[in-house]
Amino acid sequence: MASKKELFALVLAGAEEIGNSFKFSKDAKSALTAMVTKYLEPKKGGGKLDLSEVTRVDEEGNLSEIQCSKSGVWLPANAINFYEDKSGTGTLIGTDGSALKRESIEGLRVFREHKRAVKASKEAILADLASGEVEDISALQSELMELNNSTPDFSVIVALEAPVAEEA
Repeated sequence: MASKKELFALVLAGAEEIGNSFKFSKDAKSALTAMVTKYLEPKKGGGKLDLSEVTRVDEEGNLSEIQCSKSGVWLPANAINFYEDKSGTGTLIGTDGSALKRESIEGLRVFREHKRAVKASKEAILADLASGEVEDISALQSELMELNNSTPDFSVIVALEAPVAEEA
């Protein structure tokens, strides 16, 4: 099977041949080539993330805080605040030595609670509409738009602390 680069080269050559066969002007051929290139050229995989923008280190150069990818809140870099990366490919090593993902436990909790609340509100609005309790449909439409545009309140997120062992 041909690679993406090989297929791209074949399609580009085919576009050139079509341009020649139909006696396209030079501008039309370059426009066709540009269009083929824009839509079919192999893209570079994945976005690049600069870890220095989403992590903070202490004076010794050890990772101390991570910015949650879901909420944007900075939290201590440990398995109490962030999900562990069990795949073994994690590049963020927390203060407790565990490989971490950038998604915080509390950030995901707040996100899910918000999503559930929005869903329940939408269902209640639609139930009111179906039962005939509401006559002003425009008010319902504005409520639905407001719900769709609402965002989770990530300001409630606080860093979780490890439980302190009581001395006997």
